[in-house]
Order: sequence, then structure tokens, then C-alpha cells
Amino acid sequence: MEVGSQTLSVFRFRCFDPAMVRHGITGRTSQLPAEGTVTNRPGLDPAIVTANRAAWSAAIGVDAACWTYGRQVHGAQVALVSRNGHGPEIGDDTFPPGTWIQGRDAFVTAEPGIPVVAFCADCVPILLHDPKRGAVAAIHAGWRGTVADVVGATVRTMQERLGCDPRDLIAGLGPSIGPCCYEVGDEVIEAWRATGLDPDGHAVRRVDNRTIFDLWHSNRSALIAAGVPAEQIEVSGVCTRCNADRFFSHRSRRATGAPPASFAAVIALVPQGAEQGAGIQW
Repeated sequence: MEVGSQTLSVFRFRCFDPAMVRHGITGRTSQLPAEGTVTNRPGLDPAIVTANRAAWSAAIGVDAACWTYGRQVHGAQVALVSRNGHGPEIGDDTFPPGTWIQGRDAFVTAEPGIPVVAFCADCVPILLHDPKRGAVAAIHAGWRGTVADVVGATVRTMQERLGCDPRDLIAGLGPSIGPCCYEVGDEVIEAWRATGLDPDGHAVRRVDNRTIFDLWHSNRSALIAAGVPAEQIEVSGVCTRCNADRFFSHRSRRATGAPPASFAAVIALVPQGAEQGAGIQW
């Protein structure tokens, strides 16, 4: 659903408890410079991106300075985020908040006040929350990440490193390119079928001699295969290409010659004692 916060409209899921997590998915808007993009690109002043992130963070209720995200590579590597993290330079895969992490597409934390972030512009942003153990995750899943089972890798990391039970996880699949628009080649379908995550084949369909891949169904199937109950998965059903006025779409922008841009899926645990609606002053 859409929730207006101050002057910006932030997409939020119904499935997450606002007393436990603060979350939101940014969008495309004329109210911010560069249409509100939250990622850098050649020729764009980095100060604009910093200011946009601050504006979106205020609307969501998180601290922009603690955003933790990665140089996403369409893989299945998961980063654990902790205030005691040091990073891979000493052989650890735990990173401090506010870090730009190379080669990761999923980010997990059990520490309040740390926003983990996934950037997307047609790929699926997936947010997870374990209300029992107190843990959250942000995942970037394009077709390559989906085939690599980045969802399963994230759930396993939450199990092994944070003691989460997949049966307790709540998941939200955000706006992305939908099955109405995502035409792919045979290599995508062959790679997906080889995973065995979709025995009924419902993620693939033929429409007017086109092969369509359903990223929503495939990632939902991967979540269920990882142990997340189907009734605890919310799918936005919003196609970014059909709604390119509200969200950035790589395919739409490429077709029109517009410069690349991305939106962000953000989630953070609420610190104990924090007031709802208290903005970023935790």
C-alpha cells in the first residue's frame, strides 16, 4: 500500500509491524532532484544522491548515515551487518553499518537502528523480518539472483548466524517488473528449471510467442522452499515497467534513453523504547 509521509509517498507492506520495524520502498518523484534516485551515475552530483537518501530516510524513519548496502552483482552472497563488524579484510563476513559492500546482494542484521538496503529498478526487492528473534534482511533479486537462490541463501544465513526459524519469517516482495512485461530468453528459463524450485512450472509461461518469467512467483516459491510459510509472504503485485511514473524501471528508461536510476528497499529494527513516528531520532 502507499503511505504518504511528509511530502514523499513511500511504499510499505501491510505484513510488517511498525512497532517492530521501520521500512519502506522509495520511488520516482518530481519532488526531489534527479527524480529521487538513490544511486549514483556518471554526470550526477553525488551530493544530490546523498540529499535524496536523507529525504527518503526521514520519510521512512531511519538514519541515512547508517544505510548499509552493496555493489550488487546479481549473485547470492549475503552480508551480515553488525556494529562490531570489520569486513572481509580480516577474514570476516560481518560488516559495520554505513558500509558500501562489494559483491553482495543480500544484507542481514539483528541489531536495531541499522537500515539494510537493496537497490532495484526492475529486479525484485525482498524484505524479511523475524519478529521472534529480532532480525531483518533486504534482498536484491533479478533473474540471475533468483536462479542462484539468493532468497534461500539469505534464509540460511539468518538460521545459521542469527538462530532464526524460517517458519517465523515474514516476507514482502516489492515492486518489480511483473509477469505482464518480463520477456526473457531460453537461457533464463533453462537456468530456472534446473533449480528445481518450481516443480509445477508456474513461473514460466508462453504468451503470443514470447517467453515470460514471473519473478514474483519464482521468488515466492524459493521462500516457501526455504521454509517460509506461504501465508506469511506478501507480494506487492506492482509492475515497475507498467508504473514507470512511480518507480524506476531499467527497461523503460533504456527504451526512452533516460539515464539509469534506482529506488531503494529499506528495513531496520526499531530500538527498544523508540516512539513510533519519532523520525530518525532514535
